[in-house]
Amino acid sequence: MEEYGMVFERIRMSKNISTKEISHGIVTPQFLRKFERGESNIRAENLLALLSRMHITTDEFFYMADNTLDAWLNIIEYKIDKAINTSNSFLLKDLIVQLDKEYEITRDKKYYYFSLVTKNIYDIVFYKVYDESMVDLLEYLRESEYWGTMELFLASYAASFFTENEAYLYGIHILKEKPSSQTVKIWRQDLALHFAFNLLSKNQPERAVEILIIYEESSFKSNNLKNIHIDLFYLYLKGIYDLYSGKEGQCEKIISIFNDILEYKDYANQLNSSYEYLKARIYGIIKEGENNNGTI
Repeated sequence: MEEYGMVFERIRMSKNISTKEISHGIVTPQFLRKFERGESNIRAENLLALLSRMHITTDEFFYMADNTLDAWLNIIEYKIDKAINTSNSFLLKDLIVQLDKEYEITRDKKYYYFSLVTKNIYDIVFYKVYDESMVDLLEYLRESEYWGTMELFLASYAASFFTENEAYLYGIHILKEKPSSQTVKIWRQDLALHFAFNLLSKNQPERAVEILIIYEESSFKSNNLKNIHIDLFYLYLKGIYDLYSGKEGQCEKIISIFNDILEYKDYANQLNSSYEYLKARIYGIIKEGENNNGTI
C-alpha cells in the first residue's frame, strides 16, 4: 500500500540510511524503491527484516503508517454511514465525485478502489446507475500479502464478491492471525463476520459456523463494549445459522436493537431484508438467487 512505502522511506531517510545499505541481503534496491513509491507490495517477512535493521518495531511502524490513514478512513466511513442512515443519495454521489477527482489528479489507486466500493454501495442502497466491475479491487486484495486497515475496510464492503472458498479461508485466517494493533483487530473481526455472512448467503452454513465459533472464542466472550456493534452482528449471524437448524433465532431482536435503540434504521432495514430473504429461502418459500442483493 502506498502509505506504508512512503512512511518507510520517511523513516529510512530520517536515519540517513541508503536504499542499498538497508536492502542488502533482504530485497533488491530497485524493489525497495518501488515499494517506497507505492508501486509494489512487500512480503511481510521482508518488511519485518527491514524494520529490524532500522531498529523500528512493527507496532511503531504501523502506528505511524496507520494513524493518518485511519483518520481518512474514518471520514470516508462516516460519510458512507451518514448517507445510508439518512437515505441521502446526494451525499454518497458527492463522495463518489470527490474520490474520482482525487484519483484523476493523483493517480493514487486507493481513491479508485474506494470509488468502486462507494459506487457499489450506491447501486445497492439507492439506484443501480454505476454497475462497476469489482474485478480490479478483488485482484488487488488477492495479491496483497498484508491487509492493513485500508485493505480490511475495502474487503468488508466487497466481501460478497469473494468466492465461497475465499470467504471461508480468509475468514478463518484473519481471525487467527495476530493483529498489529487494536484497530486492525477490530477491522479483522468485522470482516471475518462479513465473510461468514457471504457463506450463509451462499448456502454454506457448515463453513460459516466455523468462523462464528472462532469469533465467539476469541472475541465475543471477552465482552468488550468497544465491539458492541460487531458482537450484535455476530448474534444476528448466529440467528441466521439457527434457521438452518430449524430453530427460530434471535435475528428479529437484534434488528430491533439496531433500529430502536441504536437508531441505525437503514442498516436495520438491510438486516431485516436479508433475514426475510434467507428465512424464505431456507424454508423453501423462494428459490435461491431470487430478490437478494447479497450484501449488508
